[in-house]
Amino acid sequence: MHTLRSPEPAALPTAALPGALVVAVLLWGVGSTIGAPPAPAQPQPAIAPEQPAPPLTLDQWHFHSDVVTTARPGTYVTGATANFTQLLRSLGTAGEFDLNSVRVAEVVPGGRKGLALPSTFQPETGYDATSNAAGTVLWEVSPTVLAGWERRFRIYFDTVVNGPKPPPDPGLPVGQYPTFIPNGDFEEGTGRRLPGGWDLRRRWGAERVEVALSAPTHALRLRPGQAGWAASVRTPGSPGIVIDPGQHYTLSFRYVLERSHPRGLQVSLFWFDSARLPLEPTLLACLTDATKGWKRHETELTPPRNASYLSVVLSTESREGTVLVDDLALAPLSLPALTEAVAVAVAAPEPSASPVVP
Repeated sequence: MHTLRSPEPAALPTAALPGALVVAVLLWGVGSTIGAPPAPAQPQPAIAPEQPAPPLTLDQWHFHSDVVTTARPGTYVTGATANFTQLLRSLGTAGEFDLNSVRVAEVVPGGRKGLALPSTFQPETGYDATSNAAGTVLWEVSPTVLAGWERRFRIYFDTVVNGPKPPPDPGLPVGQYPTFIPNGDFEEGTGRRLPGGWDLRRRWGAERVEVALSAPTHALRLRPGQAGWAASVRTPGSPGIVIDPGQHYTLSFRYVLERSHPRGLQVSLFWFDSARLPLEPTLLACLTDATKGWKRHETELTPPRNASYLSVVLSTESREGTVLVDDLALAPLSLPALTEAVAVAVAAPEPSASPVVP
């Protein structure tokens, strides 16, 4: 028995087909690909935008040392000496000291620390970050009305191995020196009442003026209003600057005398006891050098045994020319030293966040 099969269509030679028909045949084979919608894209992990590093907090410093000072009214700059290499060794730690790591904050009642204060670290001659990280820490103290009380400050520091720290912000100007006289460079304020408590009354013949040095700056000018009068100014504070019993101080300033005068620029010291009663005043100096240019005067002061306050008065009777005074500073002859330090356990930083997957 034979099985009937349908005849297969004969293959047609393409040469025998019209050109348009050839194209149609070719497109028929790929039509399902060209006309089909694109395959859906596979979801990709979304990359989170890069975030700036969070600011450092004082809790991320590994070492600190405390110092106690006497509270004084007004804003002033104080400091302490330190050899951070020795402090680290006392804790059984070695390594390269991070020069930028020094920060200062006040420890307020209750043990809480305040914000970082404007500060700077001035390395001493022979400084070496590994073997002799010695120098002076200076910081600006905010005003207080509790004159004579104690204030505790905490100096933070670290080593390079714990991650480099940026320079302090805010910092203090290069060349800053310790001084208990606020605004003694006369760079702040305008008019007769300057920041820091300066009272430049016209009848006293004192005013803040601009002078030209290597760059425009300001100074104090003294000039009597009439013959027989003295132009004078006293340092801020009532009754004066708070001083520590038994401490020795350095009083320094720069001055210019435009004309010679027998009594030139007089520097007087008025002392007060703890009850604010006046003690015997002292005429410290009578400066008469009228040679051209700025001169620097520096004197070591030994306060009377029972003195608690000091008021410095600058005066002149010269009407022949201007007397200029600048960079008036009163600083302790020796700053307190940091002798003990504490190591702090610092929590490891949290790992960076993983990519966000929708």
